[in-house]
Amino acid sequence: MARSDELFRELAALLPPEDTATVTQDMWGIGECENAISELCLRLVQHRIPITESTRGWIAALAERHGYWEYTGPDNVPELLPECVTADEQDAPWTLIERTRRGFALTEQIKDAVGPGHPLHDAVDLAAWYACHRCGDVLVGLYDRERFLAVFAPQFAIVRSSNEVSTFESIFDALDALTENCAPAKR
Repeated sequence: MARSDELFRELAALLPPEDTATVTQDMWGIGECENAISELCLRLVQHRIPITESTRGWIAALAERHGYWEYTGPDNVPELLPECVTADEQDAPWTLIERTRRGFALTEQIKDAVGPGHPLHDAVDLAAWYACHRCGDVLVGLYDRERFLAVFAPQFAIVRSSNEVSTFESIFDALDALTENCAPAKR
């Protein structure tokens, strides 16, 4: 949880000071993590604060970590993130692709390649989350077929262009590994 707290404080610091205090103390500080993440995105959109692809990706990771990525009510993170203004400077070699045409296409491509003998063959269903445009690596969420309606992805993997697979228990660790593989990224 310390990683989430640190990450959220860094992201909230993008907001004007009065908004930072509201989302960090009045929401995140009392355990209303889901509302705080949603409010962070809403205020980024309202204030038209430009964010980098890396920031967009870390917000999505934070929402997934707290089980809020699948929330479909008002002001949900997957619908708000695309509305955020994109910064001119891009600081990540990867792009958030979950719930995009490219993400759906890569998910199907990876599923087609997962045959007998592949490390992911018998394990789970999967969804592509991030794709590296430099090396072709894809970070995927692995979902238990028996618990299809489960909110949390219990595990993550990086599928390399060579079909080598690395698995991770945390979306934060997986995103760190994807980032470190190509180039350092800032939040």
